[in-house]
Order: sequence, then structure tokens, then C-alpha cells
Amino acid sequence: MLNWTGSTNESQVTGYRVYYRTKNALNVYHHLGIVGKRADKAYQFTLPTLPLDVVEIGVVVNNSNGEEPGSWPIVFMYDNRLSDPLTYVSTTSNLPVPSNFEGQLYYPQAGKIAGWLRWEVSSDRNILLQLAGQTIYFTDANGTKLQLIGSALEPPIIDNHMNYNGLNINEPIIIPNGATQIAIYSVLESGKENDIPAYYPLPPTIQFTDWDEHYRSIRGHITWNQDNNESNIKAYYAYFTGYNVSPVEISHVAKGAPWRLSIPTPIMIPQGANFISIYTMDYNNHLSLYGSPVYIQDNYSSYQVQYALKQRYFTGITAIDIKQILLTLNNPSNPFSQISKEDIQVLLSLIKPIMSAN
Repeated sequence: MLNWTGSTNESQVTGYRVYYRTKNALNVYHHLGIVGKRADKAYQFTLPTLPLDVVEIGVVVNNSNGEEPGSWPIVFMYDNRLSDPLTYVSTTSNLPVPSNFEGQLYYPQAGKIAGWLRWEVSSDRNILLQLAGQTIYFTDANGTKLQLIGSALEPPIIDNHMNYNGLNINEPIIIPNGATQIAIYSVLESGKENDIPAYYPLPPTIQFTDWDEHYRSIRGHITWNQDNNESNIKAYYAYFTGYNVSPVEISHVAKGAPWRLSIPTPIMIPQGANFISIYTMDYNNHLSLYGSPVYIQDNYSSYQVQYALKQRYFTGITAIDIKQILLTLNNPSNPFSQISKEDIQVLLSLIKPIMSAN
């Protein structure tokens, strides 16, 4: 199923034409169908079985005169292989190793990952013509394959340009036990994989619980685990981030300090922001291009705050008492170095009152 959102201004739009192209016949646009304009701008098209060498699907705007724009959005092909078993794959040498990664992976839920990655492959047309694309795996720290993720099929080749490919995880997927990184192997049309993969580390685990009970207002404690390689890291920065909005700094902490930041008093969430992202700064004062985000679960009632705190700090405890709260406050793994009076009051509110027998 192909889904897309309609153009911002559809006053001249009558519908959308859907097509595909194949790797070995890029000059041929195979027509799949036309979808008429909808008032809700929510479009979908059921795709038929496509050829194995399909490299792109495009959606083209049509107007009442049958005219089409000179450019339009396209989708590169990706094969979801999460259910495929791990099997032996024969290898070869000297295929391009993916490099120059860009991306933003994050944990929308505990034990699950989502986001996107993009990488460069090669600018050599002769090499690219041999490739089927890249196969992507979860691996452990030693590079042992744990689970297939998918295959990124090689996109159309543009002469004299660096070829890019990528991975989009729109629906969260479960991370297998022991996985610390993603491995990307270039693969031939014959199915042989390159003997040398590229590795991309899983993002740090970031946690944030909103202790404030007002809408679009937060306070609390941000924690994360250290970067896999801190040799060129000077500091960690926390920002509000979102889609198509400029990041807004919250605070920062130097390397060597605990990987945590406290927001002791309420601050407003900027318009359009829905993540807190951790960025790194190097010794040349360059901030990393992409941060590791965590979705902001904005609590806006005392009930939501209490429920979130119970889930975070008191899982499995049915009757919270002052002893449990003191144990939580003194637990070195909890980020309470800057706990406020208001936070203590919220924790104490978790204690159920003792009902009188009378």
C-alpha cells in the first residue's frame, strides 16, 4: 500500500498519477493508475506485484489540462525482511562499503527503534550497475548477525553524482537482545554480500519523564548513556526538536559529568517541538548534525504524572511508602542530584492515605 498526503494547495489539482521505473529501463515510466482528488488530502494506492528490478515509485500531480510538473516525489524501494530467517550468504570482495552516514534513530518505546538512515554508496556507474543494493542487519558488538532488518534496493543511477541509499523505519521494530549496532552490506544481483560491512551504532538510550502537570509545560530529569566513542566529545547538549522547526537549547553538560540534565522548574515546550534530542559537541565546537531524540510524553494532569512516575521508578511495587521513596531518592542510578521541593512533594503524593477503620 502506497500512502501520501496531498499538495498544500490543490486548487488546480484533479488527481495523482502513480508509476514505477525499473533499474534496467530507467527511460520507461510504467503507469500504474490515477487517484482522484480527495477533500481530506489522505491518499492511498494498492500496489500490484512489481518486477524484482523496480527501483522507484513516483506520484505525479495532474491538473485539469492534463499537465504535470517537471519534478515530483519518488519512493525508493525497500524490502522489509524482519521475518526472514538468518541463513548463510556467500561473500565477495571489493564492493563499495557504505559511508558518510546521516540519520536519526530513536526509541519510541522501550525495546523498539524507529527513524531513518542515509548513506553514500559510490559514484562509479559500472560498480553500481552490478549492485542489487544493501542488506541490513542488527548485530552485536562483535559484528555477529542477530537479525535481518531489510534490503535497500539500489535506486536509479544518476551519472556523475554520488549514489545514495537509505533505510526508513516508520513503524517501530523490536531490537533483538544483544544488538548494539546496525550492519549494512553491499550486495550483488547474484545475492553475494561484500565481506566488509559498514556499522552504524544504535543511539544512546535517552529517558525523560515529565513531572509537570500542565499542558505543553515540562520539568524533570533527562538521562542518557554515554556515546560509544567519547574521544572527540567535549560536551552533550539537550535541545527541543521537531519536524521542520529549529532546535531550541535546553541545557548542556561537559563530558565526564554524569550523563544527565535536570529541569528543576517548568519550561514551555516550543511550538512544533515534540522531541528532546541529545547532541554532541566536539573540541572544535562543532555540534553533531543529528541528535538522538526521545519523544516527549507531555503529562497534563496530576494523574498522568503519578502514573508515569510509578511506571518509571516503582514498577512492580503495589504499595508505595516513605521507605520506597527514600530508596528511590538514594538510588545512584536515578537522576536526583538536583531534585526540587516540588519533585519531593510529587513523590510523596504517590503514598496512598491510610484509611481510618472508623
